[in-house]
Amino acid sequence: MNQKGYLIAVVVFVVVLIGGSMAYRSYVSNYAGKDTAAVETTKSASVETAKSASTETAESASAGTAESAAAVETESAEETTVHENVTYAPEFKVYDQDGNAVSLSGITGEMPIIVNLWASWCPPCKAELPHFDAAAKEYEGQIRFMMIDLCDGVQETKDLANALIEENGYEFPVYFDSEGSAVEAFAVYSIPQTILIGKNGELVGQVTGSLSAEALQEYIDQLLAY
Repeated sequence: MNQKGYLIAVVVFVVVLIGGSMAYRSYVSNYAGKDTAAVETTKSASVETAKSASTETAESASAGTAESAAAVETESAEETTVHENVTYAPEFKVYDQDGNAVSLSGITGEMPIIVNLWASWCPPCKAELPHFDAAAKEYEGQIRFMMIDLCDGVQETKDLANALIEENGYEFPVYFDSEGSAVEAFAVYSIPQTILIGKNGELVGQVTGSLSAEALQEYIDQLLAY
């Protein structure tokens, strides 16, 4: 190669080198900057999303706490309502040994009352009568016991009831439901039936079936604590 050709080759090489350098700088300036901006934009979006999610979580937790508090308040209100809605025992009229009429409204206000509906022909009734007799003696002055015989005049009579009482030496007070008033008032379909009545006539409980001495004691404790 002559000297002139050599110089031309050097010039071309220098031009190509300069052009490549300028192209590389342009690429870095244009594309690398765009990538950096994209990264920054993504980071900003992520931060905003995280902030938004955090805010929503806090709001949800706050709402949940408010709902829980409201639920507790509602439950408390319902419990209070249950205690405030007192059910009173229905009125009824029976007769004592001397034939005097005795109504529930005439004896409330003094002490709690335990009503027991029974008959001399009823084996489960007869099985629990000794427990009631013992309890009537023990809680005299604290609880009024009304042992009401279902004296319909046919299957059960006053004489049959008194014969059973005298035979066993029972001392509890006996009344006679000769008009079916107590049976109707308490919708009695089976005996024995025991009804717990508060001092002011509140219906505390009603139990169907013969009671053991232990079961009767539990109901007595419940009535005294009412």
